[in-house]
Amino acid sequence: MEQMYEHFQNEAEEFDVLIRKLIPRYDEMLDALVDALPFERTSIIGVLDLGAGTGAVAQRILEYFPNAHITCLDMSPNMLRIAKARLAANNSVSFELGSFEEFVTMQEYDAVVSSLALHHVVADRDKISFYRKLRSWLRPGGVFFNADVVLGSTAYSQALHIERGGFRPLRNARTLFSAP
Repeated sequence: MEQMYEHFQNEAEEFDVLIRKLIPRYDEMLDALVDALPFERTSIIGVLDLGAGTGAVAQRILEYFPNAHITCLDMSPNMLRIAKARLAANNSVSFELGSFEEFVTMQEYDAVVSSLALHHVVADRDKISFYRKLRSWLRPGGVFFNADVVLGSTAYSQALHIERGGFRPLRNARTLFSAP
């Protein structure tokens, strides 16, 4: 945990540039995450952004859902400092410093989202415990979406995925979901 904290503290300033080099089609991944949220554009929704980093996901959500209220949670003060600057024009964003494993809230959200963060919960027992806690943060009918990079379940599926050009976002995913 200490190594991860140091990594994100040290990489905060360059994160937005580095992530686009490390994760091909990163912006399309974020678009797909936002596109999957099953709410009307004008909905007033509460969103928890786990591992919010520099605020890229929150910014995308606010661009599409201007009435969203977002809580950005991150363990790195440097990441949150950048997120605060990025989102300074919007007063419906709050910021929490801390790890998502230790986060405690009585608030319920319409959506919990995460991008490239939850893979840091490594042990299966920790994942089970964390996802149970995460479920308690959702309102009835609430949704959870996690955008991350994963290997295919077999060498064949991984090779096929790479051959086809990697990540392909959903197009018009809103038509696939009904509002909660």
